[in-house]
Amino acid sequence: RDEGACDPAWGKAASRRDRATNRVLHESHRSVAPMLHWYLWFLGVKPQAQGQGVGAKILERILELQGSEFPCYLETSEVK
Repeated sequence: RDEGACDPAWGKAASRRDRATNRVLHESHRSVAPMLHWYLWFLGVKPQAQGQGVGAKILERILELQGSEFPCYLETSEVK
């Protein structure tokens, strides 16, 4: 076996964990935002540009483009 190759059993286990994680995230998402909506999974700004309103401007433009027919849901790891 190639020393750089991944053990197939490890790959199968990782795939099972990924599917299980996705199921939990999907159920969590549905409980928070059960209505029809746009889902913005992430929005990132380079560290040197953070705190200058760049993210807010990007989000504002996204909201303009998506219109007001449905709400937009954005997950965040920080409360501001």
